[in-house]
Amino acid sequence: MDFITISLFVVFFVNLILAYLLFSFKNKKSVNYFSLAVIGVALWNLSMALFRLTSGEALYFWTKGLYISAIVIAGGFLLFAYSFYKRNHPLGLGRIFLFSIPAFVMMVVIMFGFIYSGYQL
Repeated sequence: MDFITISLFVVFFVNLILAYLLFSFKNKKSVNYFSLAVIGVALWNLSMALFRLTSGEALYFWTKGLYISAIVIAGGFLLFAYSFYKRNHPLGLGRIFLFSIPAFVMMVVIMFGFIYSGYQL
């Protein structure tokens, strides 16, 4: 295990602690959405570290993890930015659902392999 992989694991744990501290703020929706983005960053760090440690068929799994964590980061920042901008108007479940539809569609496409890359292991 090289220095970069160890650093990725350390940053993963630091991001998890940060997400827990952010999520512990009660009644702050915008902070909770930002903690979702931080959880996405932590998942990306974990996926990248495990991607660097594995080989063969497992690389495909961790590559999917990298893509899915990037989607979680983007979705978390989208919800955070909207809730931070519209502080007086809370996000309703309908609007959260509408913001989440593209993320869920992309996750399904990535997880179930509807994209053909032509790459063979």
